[in-house]
Amino acid sequence: MEDPTTPRRRTGRGPALTACAAAAVLALLATGGARAAGSDAPSGPGEPPAPPVPPVTRYLADLEPLDSAGLGTGSADVNGTPFARSVFLAVDKGSRPQGYAEYDLGRDWRTLTATIGLRDDSPTGCELRFESAADGRTLDSETLGIGESRQVALDVTRALRLKLQVTYASTTDVTQYCHGVWADARLTADAPPDTPIAGRPATTTAGPARDDGGDTDTDHWVRGELFPLLSAVKADLAASEATGYAARCDRLQRESDHMTDVALDGPSAPLDNAVSAVGRYLALVSANCGAHPGAVGPYAAGFADAVEGTLKPALAARGYELPG
Repeated sequence: MEDPTTPRRRTGRGPALTACAAAAVLALLATGGARAAGSDAPSGPGEPPAPPVPPVTRYLADLEPLDSAGLGTGSADVNGTPFARSVFLAVDKGSRPQGYAEYDLGRDWRTLTATIGLRDDSPTGCELRFESAADGRTLDSETLGIGESRQVALDVTRALRLKLQVTYASTTDVTQYCHGVWADARLTADAPPDTPIAGRPATTTAGPARDDGGDTDTDHWVRGELFPLLSAVKADLAASEATGYAARCDRLQRESDHMTDVALDGPSAPLDNAVSAVGRYLALVSANCGAHPGAVGPYAAGFADAVEGTLKPALAARGYELPG
């Protein structure tokens, strides 16, 4: 090791090295000045690359369908597992053997993932066929019963229309609706977060934006309980006009009982009162459809008037549009 007290020997290359070092410093300063002055200068090789952009996801339950029958959204238990943001379709053997929901994807999504199966509170004996299609092309078809579920990942790249459908597939005629669920169904795209995505919830013209402050209980009650029940009652009343009210009296009586339960469970007083008003006419229908079917017509008309004149405005005040 060199003795630090010993003076170093000068060499003839000292001035040359000093000159080279000075030139290098000047060149470095010039380069840095040019880079600071211009915004288009390339990044240095040591700078980290930009982080990858995370994919965009959106729950199908948050989208407004173009058309539907028997549709509900909200929480659902499937095969013993709870799912908070699900899409489900209510069907039975008689009045509505098939339920569906169709969505506009705007050709902006890549994948649809979900767990499919029957809602655990569906009656024993329910068996449903689950089908999904994009622009008329079948993506998946599966028949499942109570206590069965399956995870699906469907390619919806460049699809414009998505249709989900369940069909009653059991030979047993159960007394309540079977609910086919696309549990926590979500769409995924590769677009950056600030890219406009088609298929976002449409702005309703039925009233102001929902003022439930993100109240998922209200939303589940309206979309998951009230809307499917109203659709079922309307279908049974329409069919009864052709076949007679006595033929569907049992169903109308069950629906009347269910309407009472729905009104009692409602989390919003104005909506509860509106549902109760509608329910009173349905109770008169169910009380007379067996013994006095000829007297049911005015009560059925009163039900329709109460839906349009009382319930519809109450829903609109909370930002909900009554399904057709």
